[in-house]
Amino acid sequence: LSPSEVQTSYLFERRENAPAPAPIPPVSTADIVVVETTSDASKRAPLRVVLPRLICFLLTIFLFLFSVGASPFFVSSSDQPAAMLKGYLVYYIFLFVSVFLGLFLNVLCWLFTFRHSDKSLQIRVLTGLIFFSSLLIVAVPFLDGVPSKLTHLSEDIHQIDQGETLEAVVFFHPNTKKASLPELNESKFLVELRGIGASTNGRWVSFFVPYSLRFTMDNNALYSENRSVEWNLENAAQYRITYTEHFHLLTSVERIS
Repeated sequence: LSPSEVQTSYLFERRENAPAPAPIPPVSTADIVVVETTSDASKRAPLRVVLPRLICFLLTIFLFLFSVGASPFFVSSSDQPAAMLKGYLVYYIFLFVSVFLGLFLNVLCWLFTFRHSDKSLQIRVLTGLIFFSSLLIVAVPFLDGVPSKLTHLSEDIHQIDQGETLEAVVFFHPNTKKASLPELNESKFLVELRGIGASTNGRWVSFFVPYSLRFTMDNNALYSENRSVEWNLENAAQYRITYTEHFHLLTSVERIS
């Protein structure tokens, strides 16, 4: 036999004498374990962090925008002076609560997603911008002086309820315009009148008349800035008014004969 034939015969004999391979045990589906790779986990972590925070942030913006434009739901042009002030008071409380509810939701989202926080710089910057934007939205009521408005509204309502409004006798300027209460800048449910007299120390002062008082000036006895004081005292109509201290909202007005 040639050397190659001898080697082939030897290998064939080894294969025949080799032990049979052990059988492979069956694998049940319960034994299958899905291993999540590091790359998959890193891809899902940003969604677990950013998505809830972004949703809470958008909800905060919605609450803020809705509450800012919600004053017509609380105040009507037909309201009496006290009812109008109370409507504004409830509206600003609603604005205050809505904005802080948005901040509370953002804080909850941050706490629940903290354990999934990603260490990448991009995710940290994005979530930081969302959080500080929420803080800025919450700061708006303070920047706009809402706490002081609530105080002034409460004090003016107390004045009306207790009959402690201020009183003055004034001439009214013939020019009028629609207006909102000072400091509030909401819907223009009022008429702004400028009055002058001894009670105002000879200076023009703005007063605000609700439509519910149904006040109209006497067009035959209007004040004239081009005439002397004596002429106006003899020919122009004077009005006795009662009004609130902070917002100068008229609660009553009558002409003095």
